[in-house]
Amino acid sequence: MEKTLRWKYKAKDTNMYMDMLVLDECRYLYDWMPSLDMFYSGMMDIERQFSFRFILDAVAKHRMVYNNEFFYGTASVSKFET
Repeated sequence: MEKTLRWKYKAKDTNMYMDMLVLDECRYLYDWMPSLDMFYSGMMDIERQFSFRFILDAVAKHRMVYNNEFFYGTASVSKFET
């Protein structure tokens, strides 16, 4: 997600924004995820569920660098824990 771009344009009276996020670095997450119809049964395996949660946690923490919004509830390990 290092190649994030933002465009700004004016639509009548309102400023509009468009972001482009390059998600090549987390392609492994999308390649690994089961399809929607198989998602429930795929997440019943606890090892697979932990892997998915840790990957999502890493994506969310990387995203915090450039955007102060965050994916609520994705933290597997606290970023600021000592």
